[in-house]
Amino acid sequence: MASLIMAEGVPAHVAVHRVGAEARLDSSVWMGRDVVVKQRVVKGYRHPSLDKAIQTSRIRNEARLLMEARRAGIAVPVVYSVDYADNRIVMEEVKGARVKDALNELPEPEARGVCAKIGEIAARLHASDIVHGDLTTSNMLLEGE
Repeated sequence: MASLIMAEGVPAHVAVHRVGAEARLDSSVWMGRDVVVKQRVVKGYRHPSLDKAIQTSRIRNEARLLMEARRAGIAVPVVYSVDYADNRIVMEEVKGARVKDALNELPEPEARGVCAKIGEIAARLHASDIVHGDLTTSNMLLEGE
């Protein structure tokens, strides 16, 4: 585990959770809470000032949309901190299996129920004028049994 100093000056221990094309997700502890630190990946092929502007815009939009989704009654992680200087969001860690993985393990009737719930959530997002942009089962977690 590496040590990371958060913007608030609180040391946290970090374990890599997942690395994707757009961001790195790390599990950590922040102010006594289990969190995920989402760090946007710098794109070396972009001019640094353009990359910074794009990353800042994406972080701002993501944090805003998470809060709007929560107000719409969608179960999304709580956003605790947004650090524009380092392109980082600290959010609640939600325990659960990726829906992509869970669907392969569930009996068909339960898998159909999960898929129906995904449709309900997508409809609620759209009714609240929120468009996800990358609505895949890899970006969803299934909590509980």
